[in-house]
Amino acid sequence: TSTNRAIQGVSQAVTTIDNINKEAEFSNLYHKSRELVELAKLDGFDTEDGDVSARPFLDNTYVFGEPRRLIRIDMTMPSVPRTKDEGDIEGTVKVNVDGEILSSHAIFSVQGASSAGFIKKNLNVEFCTDDTYDTDVFLKIGDIRPHAKWVYKANFIDHSQVRNLTGYRLWKQLQDLRTGYPAKDIDNYYVGKTGVDAINTQASGHPDGSTCVTYVNGQFYGLGTFLIGKRNENYNLDKSNPNHIAFNFAPGDDQDTSIRLLMNELEEGTFELRHPKNYTPLVTQRFAEFAAVNDLPQAEFEVAIRNVLDTRNVVDFYLHNNMVGNWDAVTNNTQCVTWDGVRWYFFPYDLDQIFVKGHMTGDVMRRTQNGLYWTKVYNTYETEIKARYAEIKKTVFTLKNFDDLFKQVTLGIPLEFYLAEQAKWGGELISHTEYMEWIRGRLANLDTIFNYIESN
Repeated sequence: TSTNRAIQGVSQAVTTIDNINKEAEFSNLYHKSRELVELAKLDGFDTEDGDVSARPFLDNTYVFGEPRRLIRIDMTMPSVPRTKDEGDIEGTVKVNVDGEILSSHAIFSVQGASSAGFIKKNLNVEFCTDDTYDTDVFLKIGDIRPHAKWVYKANFIDHSQVRNLTGYRLWKQLQDLRTGYPAKDIDNYYVGKTGVDAINTQASGHPDGSTCVTYVNGQFYGLGTFLIGKRNENYNLDKSNPNHIAFNFAPGDDQDTSIRLLMNELEEGTFELRHPKNYTPLVTQRFAEFAAVNDLPQAEFEVAIRNVLDTRNVVDFYLHNNMVGNWDAVTNNTQCVTWDGVRWYFFPYDLDQIFVKGHMTGDVMRRTQNGLYWTKVYNTYETEIKARYAEIKKTVFTLKNFDDLFKQVTLGIPLEFYLAEQAKWGGELISHTEYMEWIRGRLANLDTIFNYIESN
């Protein structure tokens, strides 16, 4: 039970107290004791009784419906890897979706860039058939395309567990509002295809998943999000097509990527090449062509860029990032994809730094010198951006919609789990009311930025 596991944790903490660093060890014991109190309340949430083993629908593919309650993940491994340098850790995993359980061998590894340094780890989970770890098992949950590798997102800087999923679902809503065809960005992949090639793969072009609670070696590890990452198959990137290219804006010292785009310096080292794995002459050529357009003076840029970017994609991307305060998108955490080598699309990922108190005001896409490229974009699409904002201000950019989105993510998490999370990891828990007040203030700010006047 949860109580027994917590008692074991406290016992382990007690036995580690020594004379070397009593203060740190007693602090560890204090947090373990708090965890015991909160985890004792979780008795009755254990889900083993009455559960059934899942069976594959086809070969090694397991299909689950949309979760009605919190997903439970049980990982077994020698220990949780602390750094990416530790590489792959072999073990087993159980995924419980509404009482139906997938049991599988698995390969675990640390996921993320800057988040890899947090004490609570994001973990890649690669499902395998047996202890040779050579054959993949594919997992499909809800409308998500089957994937062999999923991610346990620990959300260490988002103890409320709302940011990633709310941001991705808002992005989906914006695309669902579009009319005609192709409507969604990923639909452009299918244009001109016939037969089997035209069948919808259920790729979405953005991460998606559900809230979860995770246990490691039988002990509570924490809340989080169980989702798919920026895997190539979720963008319909085909290894056999040389014009299928994807790259990410680079983090760290290369946070001037958008300036390099502007200055015609889109070259190796300014980004992370996602597809193909290695540079080819064609990739280099496509980058040069893209960068050359971005380097044009404003007047020429405004004409040429409309043949390079998709208007609905870039307008919604601009507004989405501004609505959620995604300052990280300008220089980081943006995926750029082309399926023909000519027209490029922007996709969001890693939205754990949205809805942050310090980013409620101003246009996050045109901030400081890193926003120079997006200033050119805004000047080009200003009419479309303002018109689209006026449209979605009546539909998805509303307090009611955000109230619904936040609740969809959090209502399945019992209070006891939040308390257990706080006892184990600490940190600030931002309330639903605080998030709603952030949205209220942000909408007022955007009304000013995009000259929006509410009509009766």
